[in-house]
Amino acid sequence: MGKRSFFKNVVAFISTFTVLTSLVATNTVGSVNVMASEIQASNDGFITVGSIKEIKQEKNKINISTGSEKLQVIFLKDDVFRIWMDPTGKFEDPTNEKIIDKKDYKGVEPAVEDKGEYYKIFTGTVVLRAYKAPLKFAMYDKDNKKEIWSEKEPLKYNNESTKQTLDNKDDEDFYGCGVQNGYFSHKNKDMNISLKISHWNDGSSSNPVPFYMSTAGYGVFRNTFSPGTYSFKKTGIMNHEEKRFDAFYFAGDIKNVMNSYTELTGRPSLLPRWGFGVGDADCYNTQNPSYTGDKNKPGKVTTTDVLNVTKKYRDLDMPGGWILPNDGYGCGYENLDKVVQEAGKQGFKVGLWTQNGVDKIKEEVGKIGTRLCKLDVAWVGPGYEYGLDATKSAYEGIENNSNSRGFVWAVCGWAGTQRYSTVWTGDQTGGNFEYIRFHIPSVIGGG
Repeated sequence: MGKRSFFKNVVAFISTFTVLTSLVATNTVGSVNVMASEIQASNDGFITVGSIKEIKQEKNKINISTGSEKLQVIFLKDDVFRIWMDPTGKFEDPTNEKIIDKKDYKGVEPAVEDKGEYYKIFTGTVVLRAYKAPLKFAMYDKDNKKEIWSEKEPLKYNNESTKQTLDNKDDEDFYGCGVQNGYFSHKNKDMNISLKISHWNDGSSSNPVPFYMSTAGYGVFRNTFSPGTYSFKKTGIMNHEEKRFDAFYFAGDIKNVMNSYTELTGRPSLLPRWGFGVGDADCYNTQNPSYTGDKNKPGKVTTTDVLNVTKKYRDLDMPGGWILPNDGYGCGYENLDKVVQEAGKQGFKVGLWTQNGVDKIKEEVGKIGTRLCKLDVAWVGPGYEYGLDATKSAYEGIENNSNSRGFVWAVCGWAGTQRYSTVWTGDQTGGNFEYIRFHIPSVIGGG
């Protein structure tokens, strides 16, 4: 990896939601039976969810059965609800609620009315229609007059994936999906909600997130670690590679949706003040036999050489807040305690590039005094749940062994990453203006 200085861009990721088993009550409001046909596999190999056979209310939870599938609609707040479809009826969350940060919603009990063609499930803020035959959902405003989103077809699933088909509006724009390199507005586009990191340029998905927002007045988070694809064309198809559907819906404008989403999945971590300064990262220990780059580079032979760089920053009255002296495969470090002490005198915090884990973080942070971890793709590259666990271990390693705020950089983020880490868009080389061009929409879309 070559030397690079860059400004800190805080990217709040987007991401996750709550199971709320504490809100499952025993008071059954009512039960209705409706004629329904049996579910059959379609020509494309998917099973289509059938018609409502039974609907029961238990306080803030509406249980729906089609015979072959079981669904739950759970209202966390007036404007936040969850639609959960599980063909097994077990409603087991394979994420183990790792993405969900807030688990103490009190819940809101909606009213339910039979409107003939559909059931009206509503609060003072939003109406959710559950059409009976076949079962399709649509969200309306509180007056039940303005459609906000609607399913064009019932949910479909097989052993490999589950997809939702939406009837998107002509004047509707879509944002979110994490850091999608080169993009922030997704109308009429197909977006990868999966790691696409064979390169880090325009079109790569460096930090995907299963969450999007619409200017029609809503946002959706799919509670999953499974890869997916979202098509934001007139007929929108939102697909994830799992045999279940678990989505949280947020009503309101973009600002309100973002607030509700991060309330559920976690607020972005607040960086230490020095973390907003200019950072510098390179390998300053090129004498190390294990280093895979050019050996014995002048001025970068041993780790203490970085102190000449920090001094030059100050001699030239240049801003600088932190520095990583071991950024490179096999770089390693030596005399790190001296580097931390001397760089600290010049106003720099020292961090470490992390290739394969943070097993030494207790000593590096607690005894030596490092204050930053940059997690490389060589470690966090598997992404999804693995990446979230990695950022958490690095963040807590700093906070549990110092009096400093956790400061972590990572790629391959997912929903919930924002609680522990900022992200970057990957490694671009060549230094041309194309990289500046596509970073503008990348950062807008990610943040």
